[in-house]
Amino acid sequence: VAREAREAGVAGLSLAVLLGTSRHGDFALRGGWRRVTLTVPTNDTLGVVAAALSLARAQFEAGVVYSKAGVVLSSLTPVAAATLSLFAAPDATAVPAGVDTVLDAVTARFGRQAQRVGGQGLSAAWQSRQQELSPAYTTDWQQLCRVKAG
Repeated sequence: VAREAREAGVAGLSLAVLLGTSRHGDFALRGGWRRVTLTVPTNDTLGVVAAALSLARAQFEAGVVYSKAGVVLSSLTPVAAATLSLFAAPDATAVPAGVDTVLDAVTARFGRQAQRVGGQGLSAAWQSRQQELSPAYTTDWQQLCRVKAG
């Protein structure tokens, strides 16, 4: 989300996190949205991740099976026109300005899966078997796997 905002030259003042459950089953009415208004518009990767984790932790319920999650950065404004807060305290954990540039360069060179923020993705308890997918599994019926029962 933050990288896409930087590419567009915008920063967001509002961040929302969605934790969704299946429409079918015992947890259909759980999940939902949480939103926070940030003190200053941002497109900083680590700041967006920190705010999103805080919202997700507040919304998470142990034992509930979630089927999707999402992060939305809104109230977008051009970076050049972003208004800073007069009363915001200086952030002692502020990330140096070049960190996002380095993260973007690594992503551009090696792809989105080349790096992780914090412990993201360390446990791979379940993964789809990508080697079983055909190159056109969403568009070509002839390339779908055939299963025989019995």
